[in-house]
Amino acid sequence: MKLCYKCNTHKPINEFSKNKTKKDGRRSECKICMKDYVSSIKGKSSRLFSSCKRRANLSGGALTITREWIEERLNLGICEVTGIAFNYEGKSNFTRQPCAPSVDRKDSQNPDYTPENSRLVL
Repeated sequence: MKLCYKCNTHKPINEFSKNKTKKDGRRSECKICMKDYVSSIKGKSSRLFSSCKRRANLSGGALTITREWIEERLNLGICEVTGIAFNYEGKSNFTRQPCAPSVDRKDSQNPDYTPENSRLVL
């Protein structure tokens, strides 16, 4: 049994995803709590921010947008170009969702992720 630090309940060890960096080899939060976090606005903004950070590092660009900047646009719920609402539902976790949000650089030649050069689109 292991205690989930999010929901504060004891659960069987197989209810926790593997994580080699942890002492017991499992994540600190249970799979259900992790799924809830990943599907939340905060979780989505964190994932999008990490993706921008990785791409900025690869291209040598600057990263001045923040998780909060992304969260603000996710809370609006619509694409900044088309005005179509974001849709996070998909057939499975392994397929791309065509209406899922993504951070786009307005000028693709400019490698910087700045508020002036970035927008949230489908």
